Amino acid sequence: MGIGELSKLKGAIPISRGGITVDDGFDQLNRVVMFTMMMMMGTVVTLRTYLGNILECHGFTKFTVKFSEDYCWTQGLYTMKEAYDIPTQYLPYPGILPEDIPHCQQGRLDLQGNVIPCDPDNVLPPTRIYHLWYQWVPFYFFLGAGCYYFPYLMYKSWGMAEIKKLVSELRYAIDDEAGIEKKSNKVACWLAMTFKAYMQPHGCLGNLAQKNKLGIATMVTKTLYLVVSVALFYMTSRMFKIGNFLSYGLDWVLTDEDDYNATTLVRDKIFPKMVACEIKKWGATGMEEEHGMCVVAPNVVNQYLFLILWFFMVFLIVTNAISFLLTPISLCSTGISYRQFRSKALLPNNPKLKTIYSSIGLSGRVILNILAQNTKPSIFEDLMNKLVQKLKNTGLVREDNGQYKI
Repeated sequence: MGIGELSKLKGAIPISRGGITVDDGFDQLNRVVMFTMMMMMGTVVTLRTYLGNILECHGFTKFTVKFSEDYCWTQGLYTMKEAYDIPTQYLPYPGILPEDIPHCQQGRLDLQGNVIPCDPDNVLPPTRIYHLWYQWVPFYFFLGAGCYYFPYLMYKSWGMAEIKKLVSELRYAIDDEAGIEKKSNKVACWLAMTFKAYMQPHGCLGNLAQKNKLGIATMVTKTLYLVVSVALFYMTSRMFKIGNFLSYGLDWVLTDEDDYNATTLVRDKIFPKMVACEIKKWGATGMEEEHGMCVVAPNVVNQYLFLILWFFMVFLIVTNAISFLLTPISLCSTGISYRQFRSKALLPNNPKLKTIYSSIGLSGRVILNILAQNTKPSIFEDLMNKLVQKLKNTGLVREDNGQYKI
């Protein structure tokens, strides 16, 4: 498959066809699909966290149930590092181990969960793994949604808002020949004036600031989408103190049924359903402390939400990487870009238009492609004919021995 055919994938995902779009299907995967999914997940988790009872704790006799659950939720729940990857028949639940059982510095336990004898001077208490991410996971989803939408806001601020208004002149024109003709002439005049400025000789700074500004903005936006998707995937993995979220989906898919009782599944490390809690409080006799266990029922749902999120994140990283690589090629290569443009707009081959297209820089190509994807082919073809004629009348496009030149 050639680059020209592969780059057509950019327009193969018609996610938003109801209104005017100034970006392609790759970008809309970020600002529409991922934004919506993150907002929905954030809403579900928020309602479950702040309107329901996410903890149910037992084993506390010195404190009330309400106090115990609130204390454990705010101060943190924990599991034991040494109580993972041990056959489940020897432990009540993965990560749960009495703290009064010492262990060797190497952290080695036998199949019964007992410590392998070692040097008495080389014995340490079990290592606690605190799980605190649940306190702020609703904010994670909403902030993540904002991050996926942020590049689009930047993209619009770099001049795309004006292009969107231009497109609306044709897309929402009065639905009769006179109305369409009037709007088409208006847009053609604007394009001719703008492209005339693009086609004039410019210095290096002039090319960057005017002739190629929108093309550079497009490539910067693609870079932002890729950076955001990779950064969020990495930062999500940093939320969890044990277990590897980077391979969460693969571990889930590749886990053999025989592993269910032989080792701790990654879902049970990242999203423990049974945790321990220690309460310390000043009392009449001094410092009072008590240990108990808590059930974290929402983690049953969380493990599936983050599984879906993992696959979407990985898919998005791949598509953003493809878009990041294809966009400079499709914009900077005049031949590839012009073929895509003609295919998108269903235009016949027009040597005059091709000459203009190759001379208007990256900004002009971006404008024409946005117009093509938001305008009816018949209206757009008429618009292009008007544009060619107006530029020809200015003397910018001339015929020389059967070749059209600027």
